[in-house]
Amino acid sequence: MIELLVLIVLFKESSTIYGVKQKIDKKFFLFFKLSFGSIHPALKRLEKDNYVELKTTLTIGGQKKSIYSITETGKNRLFELMVSDLPENPSLANQLIVVKLMFLHKLPEESKHIVINSLSDYVSSCKKETDKTIKLEEVESKEEEQFLKFYSEKILSSYAEYLEILK
Repeated sequence: MIELLVLIVLFKESSTIYGVKQKIDKKFFLFFKLSFGSIHPALKRLEKDNYVELKTTLTIGGQKKSIYSITETGKNRLFELMVSDLPENPSLANQLIVVKLMFLHKLPEESKHIVINSLSDYVSSCKKETDKTIKLEEVESKEEEQFLKFYSEKILSSYAEYLEILK
């Protein structure tokens, strides 16, 4: 997840680690709060795999400045991550749906349609499972049932409607 966010940020422009954190905080603040301690190792892994490159320069004051840029290999990896399947963990899957939807407009048309179809299938499957759980009364409390109805009728339906518009 962190690597996807870093690649998304670097896709637009090169940046320092501080800039990467600031852009993630600004763009994804509702969903993620990342520390330098999680971003730095992700950048190192991405650099090791040749997905980003590091250029070090000196500022006018003589301080070292490290600028990270996405490579062509990194752009390919970003597109792979965008079209990859969602995890089974619903919480992580919902976070990834939001991230993918926010970046979707930057994808080439063929990749965009693959992502849209994948997300549509996932949302449809979640909606069916949620509705089935409610129908079979496999809920432990009235509060749980209310939440699942809300989740199905509002959140999953909103995703489905938005994805339909994008098709």
